[in-house]
Amino acid sequence: KNINIYEEGCFSSKPVNVWGISDKDLFKESISVLNKNKSPFFAIIQTADNHRPFTIPNGDTDFVKKNIPEDTLQKYGFSSLDEYQAFCYSDYVFKYFIENAKKQSWFDNTIFVFVGDHGIAGNCKGLFPDCWTNARLSDEHIALLFYAPKLLVPQWRHETVSQIDVLPTIAGMIHMPYTNTTLGRD
Repeated sequence: KNINIYEEGCFSSKPVNVWGISDKDLFKESISVLNKNKSPFFAIIQTADNHRPFTIPNGDTDFVKKNIPEDTLQKYGFSSLDEYQAFCYSDYVFKYFIENAKKQSWFDNTIFVFVGDHGIAGNCKGLFPDCWTNARLSDEHIALLFYAPKLLVPQWRHETVSQIDVLPTIAGMIHMPYTNTTLGRD
């Protein structure tokens, strides 16, 4: 039913690197696309600015880069200052997206899900036991955030889950009957 895929060449913004347009431009153009929906919708927006070559567009002058000492970067698992800046830029564009989404009619009835597709390899011995670095477990350790201030009660969950649990969990959050034929669980 009415599946629309927007990819390279569909956007008015110009590409900034091998991944295409900047994440900020992607979110800006996504708001326009999402506003066209007159009924409930499901959308996936895949970002890439936190991947090499770690491009931060020159036009984003309100994004402030921080200089972090090399030993601090290493302690917290970052391989370079550029990698750290790219992750900070991701936080910046997520905030930009949410601030703009708050102005839209669909915001109060929307569940936003922020999930990584993979973690980062690095020395995370400052945060986790040695096996996390030695066995590259940090490659599989990803962030997951559900954000819907009008629909969800804030909570911190501690059970072990994986990416296969994301869609069944979203399905459970929308309070509609569904059949789960996956390995994932709500």
